[in-house]
Amino acid sequence: MNTLLLCDRTPGETGCFSSRTPLALVPVCGRTLLDRALEQISREGGDEVLVLAADRPHLVRTALEHGSHWGMKVRFHSLDRPLEAEVARLRFLAEFHHKGEPVVRRLAASGWLLPTTMETASFPGKGAIAKLLRDHEVPSMVTMREVTPGVRVSTRASVHPSAMITAPAWIGPSAKIAAGAMIGPDAIVETGAFIDQGAHVASAWIGPDTYVGRGAEFTGKMAWGTLVESEKTGASVEVDDAFILADLRKNPIASPFGILSRIGALALLITTTPLALIWLAGRALRGLPLFETRGVNLPRPQSPARSRETVRLRSLAGVTGLASRWPELFVVLRGHMRLVGNRPVAAASLTPLGATQRQLWTEAPAGLFSLADAEGLEGDRVEVARIHAAWFAAHPSWGLRLSILGRCLRRLAFASPTFSETRINHPQTTRP
Repeated sequence: MNTLLLCDRTPGETGCFSSRTPLALVPVCGRTLLDRALEQISREGGDEVLVLAADRPHLVRTALEHGSHWGMKVRFHSLDRPLEAEVARLRFLAEFHHKGEPVVRRLAASGWLLPTTMETASFPGKGAIAKLLRDHEVPSMVTMREVTPGVRVSTRASVHPSAMITAPAWIGPSAKIAAGAMIGPDAIVETGAFIDQGAHVASAWIGPDTYVGRGAEFTGKMAWGTLVESEKTGASVEVDDAFILADLRKNPIASPFGILSRIGALALLITTTPLALIWLAGRALRGLPLFETRGVNLPRPQSPARSRETVRLRSLAGVTGLASRWPELFVVLRGHMRLVGNRPVAAASLTPLGATQRQLWTEAPAGLFSLADAEGLEGDRVEVARIHAAWFAAHPSWGLRLSILGRCLRRLAFASPTFSETRINHPQTTRP
């Protein structure tokens, strides 16, 4: 059987999360509509499928190249605009190698794809979540288990024992449900989502890698990243408050540079630990304090970078300059800081700054070394480092990061552990 699969909505039709992803790549219970469609076509006896897409076709093509073809011959063709079903059939009839009229399927008309009589044309849509979970078997995944009737939880998900889950509900792989959270009824929590303590999710769809904050309530809504849409009306709004909703994929600690920072911190710890232990042992024998502490704001673990908490950061007592920050290597190793960033400071220290400079300082990830440190200034002093912090946040290039890291390591290796005097004439590379 020949099949034409149209991955676009008809002209003028709006749809759920169209600003985030093409319709074909909207996930439904851990699997995209495109993947689900190919599986269904295979079950119907399909031999050859021609996938047509005009909305961000490069993304759809990439998904096809990295996905399963279900034992069928699957080809892709990009379009400059969406086509009506009959126009597509006549235009691409000669593209099939097997004889016979092709069957035309459109993802937007997903009644054939998701076996439910939905009141609107697309999923997710009005009543679609409840009907999918209550009336029909959801798309299958290897790791999913029905822990209680109507509650399906992935074996790779983390659900706190005190969390309350009411059937029907679906919780995908790598999802995290914190203590006291209430999930369901009629709730879908997609792969990698994080529902924080006390949050309530009912009659809702939470998209992949989406953080729902403490005490937040989502009822009759669909959320993906920072975008929220009403299941009934389709109205959408961007939430600019990371304490309520955030996109975990934008967490800077999880970026490639964050991973390299942890590797670099491990290498520095291996190199410097013998010297640090000798210093600590000498102070301990003399009865002197080993560490000094100060309160700073750091990103909360497993939450967006803008959700911060006050922590006590240690430094070596009796040491000045960059060498005193040796205990912070353990913080970098745990993933709460980077090797290069803006220095973590208490929120009260940023209060005298203007709103723009304060925002730039906190948007950049906290780092062991800063641009001000590389320039020979004291990065922990807000009044001294504020211009450098703003410049770093506005120009976070890999070249600048590597330059800062190299200069700070050179200061550690060849200079005395004290800060040099503040220079009046800053180099051109650090002028905002």
